[in-house]
Order: sequence, then structure tokens, then C-alpha cells
Amino acid sequence: MATECESFALGLLRFRPILVEKIWGGRRLEAAFGRALPEGRSIGESWEVSGLREALTPVAEGPFKGADVYRLAEARGEEVFGPGLAGPCREDFPLLVKFIDASAVLSVQVHPGDEYARGEGFPNGKSETWVVAAADEGACVFRGFNDGVGPEEFREALDSGEVARVERCLRRVEVKAGDVIDLPARTVHAIGAGCLLCEIQQSSDLTYRVYDWGRAGLDGKPRPLHLDKAWDVMDFAGDDAGPDIAHPVAGDDARAGGGAELAVYRDSYPFHLETAKVSGRARVESPGDRFEIVSVLSGRGEVAGPDGRRTRLAAGDSAMVPASWDGYEVICEEPMKWVRAWVV
Repeated sequence: MATECESFALGLLRFRPILVEKIWGGRRLEAAFGRALPEGRSIGESWEVSGLREALTPVAEGPFKGADVYRLAEARGEEVFGPGLAGPCREDFPLLVKFIDASAVLSVQVHPGDEYARGEGFPNGKSETWVVAAADEGACVFRGFNDGVGPEEFREALDSGEVARVERCLRRVEVKAGDVIDLPARTVHAIGAGCLLCEIQQSSDLTYRVYDWGRAGLDGKPRPLHLDKAWDVMDFAGDDAGPDIAHPVAGDDARAGGGAELAVYRDSYPFHLETAKVSGRARVESPGDRFEIVSVLSGRGEVAGPDGRRTRLAAGDSAMVPASWDGYEVICEEPMKWVRAWVV
């Protein structure tokens, strides 16, 4: 692989997503993004860029077609991922990017932090951020606990099995397109029905399910709960949770960047996240020494790299910008909004 790819200039890297059926999934990826979905199946997630060994996304086109992130790291690691990340990316790719279609509410769940996850034999925990691509009127997410709710009250609510009682313990947050919801590890949460989200997270599928609304899984049996481990990690105080709807960390106003409006929502470990808006034409500067992943929420256009080659992107597309790029130009056919993420 390394030999056959050495002579090619690096272009924008697009991956072939993995579609995941879920009991709470639907067909919105088809309606909103024009995705071809398998007939008769409720698709809840599209894994856009993944380095999890059980779900590796291959490059979709070009000279690297079929290569996963680990083969890319072996072939052109420093150019693709950056000098400081080429080595780590050969072992554990650090990010996972998804689109999530919730036609019904997801389970109430929590993810551990790094220290607890490593004690369980996993390389890291799972902090994540949601960016709302679309939401039905009145759609919501559940994020953390209502004031004053402690372990005893929540456990009693779960034991009762009463949906209304469990909901009263959780903070209900109405959402709309463009909202950003940050979820540090240990924050209990659930996505409500009617939400289409882009999720950027640490590369982990370690989830402790707390409550599943009394429903059965795809096999007709109740899905397992993980209450003991969830109780070890749940943050009842909400000390690290921050606001329910995130605000740009660099101020209330989006910053301008070469004609694009850029708003930074997370700039600390484990990843940087910002949104970008452009209509017409704009120059966007890259992080410089590391790769970035972009996911388009709306609009369509082309991305031109350093050598002038253009790649068309539209709503629902994701791609990796190589670390060797110093920036790229966006030429819109329709005004575009996308999410940018890179490792901090």
C-alpha cells in the first residue's frame, strides 16, 4: 500500500459510511441527504469516519480507495494525520463522526471518562458533541439531571418503571437546527424523537444504558441495562457539564475566516469543534499540523485543495482534510454550513 500510494498528491479523503439499524431509527437520512438506504430497515446511525476495529470506514474513491485509517497511517501517515499524530493514529484513531436519525427517543445512557474506561480495558472514554442538522418542532434532548435530583431519587424513578417519573428527573432541552450540545463524559443523556444530529466523539462505543423506556430491541427482547457501571460514573452534580446549549467559546459572535463565518464551540481536549458558514466563495485555513474532519449539514458546493483539484460536497457528506494542506477554498452552489473537528 505504501509503495503504490507514494506518488499521488493528497486530495480530500472521502469515506464510505457504515449504516447501522436501530430500533429508534428511521428514513430521514434518505429524505434529508439523499442517502440510499436498505429497504424495510430503520437506519439510526451513519458512521462517517471510524477507526473502531469492528467498524472501519474505507476510503470511497481515488488512489487510496478501500484503505482504512490504519492503512493510511502506514502509507502516508505524517502527510495525512500530521507529524504528532501519525504514530498514535497507527494504533488507535482518536475520533468517530456520525450522523444520527432519531425517529424515536434513544435510551437514557452515560459514557465513562478516560480513567474509568482504561480500568475496564478500553483505550479511552467517550466525550461527545452534537450539532443539530434538523429538528421537528418541539424536539428535545435530555441532558443531565434537573436541579436537586440525586442518586436515590433517580434510582427510585428507574425502579418504578414509570416514564413520566424518569423524565421528571432529567433536564429536557428543546433544540432546533444549528444548536450545539456538548456532552462531557459522565453526563447522562438521551436524544429525543425528531432530531437529526451530527455527532463528533472520542473513538469509543463504550455505553452504559440506564433506561430504555420499557421497549424491546430488534430481537424482540429487552435490551440490557448497565446500572452498576453507570452508577460508578454518572455526574449527578453536573460540575463539568456546562450550559445545555453550547455558546461559541471565543465570544458571542462568529469570527470571520477568509470569507467564512467560523464559530468555535470546543477548543480543549479531546477535540476542537467549530461550525462554518459560507455563501459564494471563501478561503478556510487548516489547523496546519493535523488532519481535520468536515461534515456538511446543509447546502452544496466544491472544496478546492492546494493543487486546485475540486471535490464536490453536499449535505450529509463528510471528508478528511489532510494535515499537509494549509487551507482550502469553498465554492458554493448553495449556501453551506458544515462542522469542523480535529484532535487537540
